[in-house]
Formats: sequence, structure tokens, C-alpha cells
Amino acid sequence: MLFRSLSSQPRTELYLSLGAVLAEEGRLEEAGSQYERVLALDPDNPGAKNNAAIALYRMGNVAGARQALEAVATDFPGHPDAVNNLAAIAVDSGEWEAAIRYSERALEIDESITEAWNNMGIARQELGDSEGAAKAYDQALSLDSEYWPAWFNLGSSLRSQERFQ
Repeated sequence: MLFRSLSSQPRTELYLSLGAVLAEEGRLEEAGSQYERVLALDPDNPGAKNNAAIALYRMGNVAGARQALEAVATDFPGHPDAVNNLAAIAVDSGEWEAAIRYSERALEIDESITEAWNNMGIARQELGDSEGAAKAYDQALSLDSEYWPAWFNLGSSLRSQERFQ
């Protein structure tokens, strides 16, 4: 046999990566097509399902994105990205209690998710828990000292507490 068939694994990784690049460039429909290619090869790929939901959200389909992310979170309970993305949507929507719940769920799965700590900080700050917010931002920064959103949010939190030092 001169040629052996390629496993679908390298192709799914390629399509998933290409979709992420296209989404980053704002080419969301093309990104969605790449995620569909992944799901045609691997119907249970949580990364493709998660990324497709993010593309839906960025195209303005918030309800569809939430539904898709809830399905990923239910079908793949050990996959924290979908839960963390639900927290981010809750933050964007001003649903502070939901943002905390989703952040906590994501951090139960993987406590090293910088964005989840930041999402929790934002929600706590908005609910008036400046001390809890500062602790969440500090945790985010202990994981990634260059994560500028947490620096910005920590500064805002400290300012609101009139802790200028």
C-alpha cells in the first residue's frame, strides 16, 4: 500500500485551529464552517461545539450560544471552557449571580482559569463585594501576572474602595 489513510484527528485539530484564526479575524461564518467540518469528523468534539457557540454569540445569537454552551457543559461536565464562557456571557449581560455560579463551576473543574477568576471578580464588584472582587482579581493575577483585564479591574475595585495607596 503506497498511501495510508490519514486519521481524522490531525484534520480535526487543523480545522479547529483554522476556525479559531478565522474567528479572531472576525470571519465568524467561515469559522463556523470549520467547526462544522470538525463535527462532521468528530460529532462529540467539545472544543468545536464550544467554539461554534462562541461564534454564535459574537454574531449576536445570544440565546443560541447559551443553549449550545449549556449542552456542552451538560454533555462534557469535565470541560470547563463552556462553563467559563457561560460566565462571560452572564457578565456581558449583567447577570451577576449567574456569572458567579458559572465561574465557581468552571473553577471547580480547573482552578487555573484566569478568565474565570476575572469574571468572578467583575460579578462580585457589581454586587458590592469589593473585597471578594479584589481577592478574585489577585487570584487571576497570581496565575497570569500579565493579564491586563484583571489589573484594570483590580485598579477599578481599589479605586471604588478609595484605596489609592
